[in-house]
Amino acid sequence: LSLAFEPRERHAMHRPPRNPHENIVDRPMMMTIGYIGLAMAVGTLALYDAAPAGTGMTVAFTVLVLYQLVNVFNCRSFSESAFSAGKNAYLWAAVGLSLALQLCVVYLGPLNGIFYTVPLGAREWAMMIPAALSLLMLEEVRKAFMRRRSQST
Repeated sequence: LSLAFEPRERHAMHRPPRNPHENIVDRPMMMTIGYIGLAMAVGTLALYDAAPAGTGMTVAFTVLVLYQLVNVFNCRSFSESAFSAGKNAYLWAAVGLSLALQLCVVYLGPLNGIFYTVPLGAREWAMMIPAALSLLMLEEVRKAFMRRRSQST
């Protein structure tokens, strides 16, 4: 919902209009969705397997949340870097609130019972944070490649 308040892209008016007969979700977007989903699945399963005994389910759940919180910054633009997009206070507030709620689910005893989670330690966070940020880097590489390719044509 907070993406609805995203400022317009800098070069939006320099692009030709989208063909109204083409699908909104075209082949390049489907490929991106596919490889991002695959990266999330592989990362989640790898961290589940690498997690200390008794924490696997909470690690898997939390890293999926972190992947989504990172990926929302990728979704701000299909071609522009997440680092060059304008400011969106609503997005930052939504990400902050979502992270706070996830921390409550992980660290508050009553919610542990409801969600079947356990408190995580520094070791788990040291695995999950780089994994989630790798998603941002993957998309930045794809976007840079696409920008370079479109400039050379």
